Amino acid sequence: MNILFVIDKFIYGGSERYVNMLSNALVEKDYGVVVMSSGGPIVKELSKKVIHKKVTSIAGTSKADMTKTANYIEKFCQEYQIDLIHCNSVTSFRAAKLVRKSLQLPVIYTAHATEQSKIPVVGAELDLKVDKVIAVSNFIKNHLKKTGLLSRKINLVYHGVDMGKFKEKELDTRLKSSLGIKDKERVIMCVARLRPEKGISELIKAIPIILEKGNNIKVVFVGEGAFKREYKKLAEDLGVKEKVIFVGAKGNVEDYLSIADVFCLSSVREALSLAILEAMAEGKPVVATRVGGVPEAVVDNITGLLVPPGNTRWMAAAINRLLEDKRFARKLGLNAKSRVKQDFRFDRMFNETLNTFHEVTEKQEVFA
Repeated sequence: MNILFVIDKFIYGGSERYVNMLSNALVEKDYGVVVMSSGGPIVKELSKKVIHKKVTSIAGTSKADMTKTANYIEKFCQEYQIDLIHCNSVTSFRAAKLVRKSLQLPVIYTAHATEQSKIPVVGAELDLKVDKVIAVSNFIKNHLKKTGLLSRKINLVYHGVDMGKFKEKELDTRLKSSLGIKDKERVIMCVARLRPEKGISELIKAIPIILEKGNNIKVVFVGEGAFKREYKKLAEDLGVKEKVIFVGAKGNVEDYLSIADVFCLSSVREALSLAILEAMAEGKPVVATRVGGVPEAVVDNITGLLVPPGNTRWMAAAINRLLEDKRFARKLGLNAKSRVKQDFRFDRMFNETLNTFHEVTEKQEVFA
């Protein structure tokens, strides 16, 4: 089977890393894989067996961009004898729809969120344009059903973590030192794009409250985004500039997780964060907002602590609790690791995704 993955940008984000992991695993099983994107830093992490095609029009929403993207999809499908198109953005499945009937190929879409690039993901539209939808959480699945997608078209496949890669690495003291963090300073870590929906400002606003309890901390943000300057200014305005470190987007997230005492996901909207699953796989105690599919992984007071989105005092209180009660924090971390091992392993995700691929290719019914 030859598969064409289509995604807008190939930057460090959940959906992009999802495509990267699946592509690399598929070629090791002798599947043919072509990835079509507008490019980005993750391209270099693709296996040499994966063919990458750069198409700058993918993220465009104009009729001209959509037509151009559709023409490239058609071209690559014919050139590489593609059997299945796997779309990972709204613009990509809309473009694929334009050539789907002529190609007579099945189209799968993985719903990573309820909206992408400010475009709502609506079940009724997907029902007309794709053969099968992979939902990354029950929250997403229910959203798609409520907005018009037939249940028979949805497969729930949770994100998966490579447990061989995330295995409670020893504290990287050199990395901690290189970031200017002292031995006695505790590290709160957030891995996320620096965008408003990730609740970055709420976590920064929680810092003064955490400091009130006398906890000596540094907050490390791993990720990039257009709002970095605003977040740096917010930290400066709150007088906590020296407590915040922005390290940029990183491919070696596991190394950075090794220095974390607490992992915090402060999102105001989330389907199911791959970053929080990786932190849980590392045995880190987590504080997360009760949004979207997050509670499907983080069970309050068992595998982590859940707080209301946008509530800085609750967030600060939860972080302080984990910093001050090491035994409780360790218990949550161990429970979190067990939870990921049981329900969020990459091998399970890979097999369930592969089953979905075979389901649509063997059905041989392509909806017009």
